[in-house]
Amino acid sequence: MKRYVLLVLLSACMKLSVSAQDPRLQTLPQLELSSTEQPVQVVQDDEGFLWYGTNGTGLCRFDGYESEMFRSDRQRPHLLLSNDVLCIAEQKDNAEIWFGTKDGAYILNKHDYSIRPIVVGPSSDDQQAATAQSNELADKRITCMLTARDGSVWLSYRNQLLHLSASAELLERFETSWNGKNRSIVSLCFDDGDALWMGLWNGGIVSLRETKGKWSLENGEWRRSDYPAKVEWIASRKALLVASSDGSSLLYDPQTKSMELLNEYEISQLSIDNQTPPSASRKEWVDSIMRKMAPHNDSDVLSWAVLKDGRAYVGSYHSLFLCDHEHVERLEGDLGKVRSMAYSERLQTLFFLSRARGICAWKNQELKVLCDTTTYRYLQLQADTALLLSDGLTNVSQFNLRTHQLTTDTMAADLRILSTAYIFDGKKHLVGYGQRVITVPRETELVEIYLSTLDYERASRVQFAYRLNDGGAWTELPAGEHIAKFTHLPAGSNQLQVRATDAYGRWSAPVTVICLVRPKAWYAQPWLWLLLAAVLLAAIYYYIKVRAKKRSAASPSEEADAQPTSEAEEQADNTISVADKEFYDKAVAAVLANITNSAYSVDALASDLCMSRANLYRKMRTIMGLTPTDFIRNQRLERAAHLLRTTSHSVNEIADMVGFSYASYFTKCFKDKYGVLPKDY
Repeated sequence: MKRYVLLVLLSACMKLSVSAQDPRLQTLPQLELSSTEQPVQVVQDDEGFLWYGTNGTGLCRFDGYESEMFRSDRQRPHLLLSNDVLCIAEQKDNAEIWFGTKDGAYILNKHDYSIRPIVVGPSSDDQQAATAQSNELADKRITCMLTARDGSVWLSYRNQLLHLSASAELLERFETSWNGKNRSIVSLCFDDGDALWMGLWNGGIVSLRETKGKWSLENGEWRRSDYPAKVEWIASRKALLVASSDGSSLLYDPQTKSMELLNEYEISQLSIDNQTPPSASRKEWVDSIMRKMAPHNDSDVLSWAVLKDGRAYVGSYHSLFLCDHEHVERLEGDLGKVRSMAYSERLQTLFFLSRARGICAWKNQELKVLCDTTTYRYLQLQADTALLLSDGLTNVSQFNLRTHQLTTDTMAADLRILSTAYIFDGKKHLVGYGQRVITVPRETELVEIYLSTLDYERASRVQFAYRLNDGGAWTELPAGEHIAKFTHLPAGSNQLQVRATDAYGRWSAPVTVICLVRPKAWYAQPWLWLLLAAVLLAAIYYYIKVRAKKRSAASPSEEADAQPTSEAEEQADNTISVADKEFYDKAVAAVLANITNSAYSVDALASDLCMSRANLYRKMRTIMGLTPTDFIRNQRLERAAHLLRTTSHSVNEIADMVGFSYASYFTKCFKDKYGVLPKDY
């Protein structure tokens, strides 16, 4: 039973993908909330954070480990008029989270996490009210909020539906009614054609469609005495899933305007087809399968794989089953525990792990044992390879599905590691959207950096390791801990290198670099030393000029003797410094590390060197007389020339190896630099 509950939770979490166009209610993983604090809505933004609202806690951001709350409290008593959040939407273009409460609507800016109210002018024609600039939404219960594909936002209160631009300006207003009476909106969703569908309180379903740039309301159908509590577009069926207030669910076809009452099994199948299965629907689906398996004396579900046609392969303690809408067919027995399975649509084959027989394949009603090893517990398909994980979560192997060869997996994990927050001497700050550099106050002694891979299901098993400035051993944190701590951060620019483990215990590569900048003391500032150096050079220059004038007045030969000294000074001034040489070496190393990546840009180079694009441009122009773009291209061409001299690869192959997408452009650049074609070099 525990195994079944874990599979249900894992499936729901793996399918958690909430878009701004179609926000869904989901079970929030890893959170322990009381019955009075259940999430009203959960939205996953484009960074991967989960945003949710509850009654009384305000707006919350969850990173897999901790929730950050944005609410009115003793420190910020006037932040929100109400801490009861009812709806959430993401505005991706401006990196904002829009949310509605019982007393108004607000916008959270993810760059600095500031909150401002959404201000909409009065709806009446009263000139005095318009002059007062009162906010129409200030005391309204905002029930629904939804982001359209063009970045505009729809929100509703009572029977009012407002269409706002990305800058929160009112574009259009609509009033909803049913049978001549005003009806409040309780649910919003878009269909594939960008028509907006609404469920009305004590009413029916209405739609809003755009024709020739103008939106118009259209009545739908509803022949029941209760009201539609929620409407959701099911893309696979081109229909609306309507959840009624009495607990029943119906499927509404907009083309025929017909409704179909659904049972529990059909609801779960719709959820699976729509790839957003609620945990409850999965539970009902598994329960129905277990009841149908009971006559076979084998009703324990250990693993399953759902096909596109709605059928499902199910593995139990002893057998392999095939389930359709009505029946369960036993395909094979005496398998031991069918621990894990996956279906390959391309190969039209089911692969699974049997405790008694090993790695097996089922195709065309025939079972084939591919490998008799029984030490693996989990299976995951990747193209023509199956990743196999042992019981201890430490041994990962690869099984080639075509050659049936089993090899040890030596690949490194490719993880996205984020810095979510940081603490300086006890004060916590959130990392803003797109923030690449963290500035540490000079007087700070203890620095704490919060890390996350945004893997909500396996957060307690993820292990982090970090080190500072590419030196010394890695500091490994225990599994589940995610805070990197260090004291006495060196002044200047520092690179915090971070690694993490994936579900198989593999460390990520390459490492993630977080730039930490701690200002230097006033007497150690580079501008001060540059100023002193400029003053010293000016003094030397003035001294040389004065002395040269005296010598020229005394003897023409002395003026001739002074000229070589001046030329020697100019040559010394043009000599590259040690710091500039280090910068040049780092820039070369960064480009060579990404030499095969044709998309490696100036912005990426600036990020790797922990500096802005403008500073990178100025420094390269000063030191090398090149723009960053010319510098990257020269490094690629020099590498290409080396490969042409030392290897037998073709010109097209070498162009691809040094990051040129088109061989013709590579040939042109090579000839411009070396004066000959690559094939003649």
